[in-house]
Amino acid sequence: QLWKKDVARRSIPLTKGMAINRVAVLYPEINLWGLILPKHNQLALKTDLTEEQARKLFKGLVHYGYLGPRTPVENFLSIMGIGEYPFHTVNWIGTGMNSLVYCVKRICGHKNSDLLKRMCDCFTVNGQPLNHGTLKTKSSYVDRNVDKFDFVPLLDKIIASAKKK
Repeated sequence: QLWKKDVARRSIPLTKGMAINRVAVLYPEINLWGLILPKHNQLALKTDLTEEQARKLFKGLVHYGYLGPRTPVENFLSIMGIGEYPFHTVNWIGTGMNSLVYCVKRICGHKNSDLLKRMCDCFTVNGQPLNHGTLKTKSSYVDRNVDKFDFVPLLDKIIASAKKK
């Protein structure tokens, strides 16, 4: 009540994100991130997963070594456009860019006409930023050779397990 809506008009330095997050976690009854951040992140992927399904998917990807064990689940939820968390890219450490392309296309491909551009904004692979042209080439290669990759059955299993009710 003290801050009212005025907090949304304040400019917040990007270097103060962790401090703001500590305050936001301390006072969960006040949706500070909802006041500060835009309602829809333009960089996030569009998906039909619920938050519970996205959390299950995240756990599966971490368990099988596609995402780092220290990756915060909030970062994953933010790139999926779920919840009101600060947007952070997620580092894919799996078997390379092919597995990332396959996984994201299976989860979000039908909802995003600009999927590859959004992937460049949402992911890095082994700490390296993604290149749209390379992703485009990898995407068509993965589509043509799905039966040759050993990660396909495992990723299908993780995705199916996450989507179970």
